Amino acid sequence: MLKENAFLTGPDQDELRGFGRTVAEIQWLLVVLVLVYLVAVDLDEESGVAIYSALGLLGAFVLTLHYVQFYKKETLTKLAIETVVMFAFITWVTWYSGKIDSPLLNLYLLPIIASALILGKLITSILTAAVVWGGCQNQGPAAKKAPAGGEPGREVQHAVVLCREGISHPPAEARIR
Repeated sequence: MLKENAFLTGPDQDELRGFGRTVAEIQWLLVVLVLVYLVAVDLDEESGVAIYSALGLLGAFVLTLHYVQFYKKETLTKLAIETVVMFAFITWVTWYSGKIDSPLLNLYLLPIIASALILGKLITSILTAAVVWGGCQNQGPAAKKAPAGGEPGREVQHAVVLCREGISHPPAEARIR
């Protein structure tokens, strides 16, 4: 149930458990989408090993955190850590599947939207800025094609739109009144 001053105290334990289940489902969705990609595309040995390793690590992380029950209480900190792990996983997978030209680049939408709904503007803005900064630092083959002083890369345009969308939605505790 909602507390009378839910805005000041944040979401209660039932809401946090619901958010935790949602984050776990998003993590499993990431695993399935990457597996579908691996079935559809023929990768070189190094990339395949790196992506399968990342899949194994994310699967073990989700199983440990959600099904072994080390943590009895859900917290926003735990959800933030899980979101950062999702960003790391997607970064690893896109790095080994074509960098900026990877068809898996849109997977960033899942943790950004989850972060915007659960964690709020500040955390979402920080995570999105980190993705944009990393994309600008490692543009890969696309950086050689663009003329100097040309338009920003696709990843910058996508991240700016996503950041604006995340900022325009209030965090969960602000919506609950």
